[in-house]
Amino acid sequence: MSVVIDSSIALNWVMPDEDSSHTEALMDSVSVNGATVPPLFHVEMGNSLLVGVRRRRISADYVSQALDLVGRLPLSVDNASADHVWSTTIEIAAAYGLTLYDATYLESALRLELPLATLDARLARAAKIAGVSSPWSATRN
Repeated sequence: MSVVIDSSIALNWVMPDEDSSHTEALMDSVSVNGATVPPLFHVEMGNSLLVGVRRRRISADYVSQALDLVGRLPLSVDNASADHVWSTTIEIAAAYGLTLYDATYLESALRLELPLATLDARLARAAKIAGVSSPWSATRN
């Protein structure tokens, strides 16, 4: 099964202080079947890892290891998502009370008719209301 994943999922896989036991099966599936991400995913991953260093959750040396792990996954970048930011995506953000960043993931899932994997409770609720399936039911805020 192909799926759209957001940065909360990938960060859960690489942050050493996160419990990834409930997302390991998804990572196994993504490593075999691939996943889709909007271009924003890379910016969010990089920024979150830098914040992790600043908050002393991880070392600066660990950033390259985390990026290497995620970079080895067969992720397909949905470059078309950028074409919808000022139209469909902003409408989705307004309709569901999401940030434009989070709405980018939901827009990709809706347009590509793929499940959305997120650990963000607000995004998961919006996806459910919008009729987008999830590969599991666990969410966090």
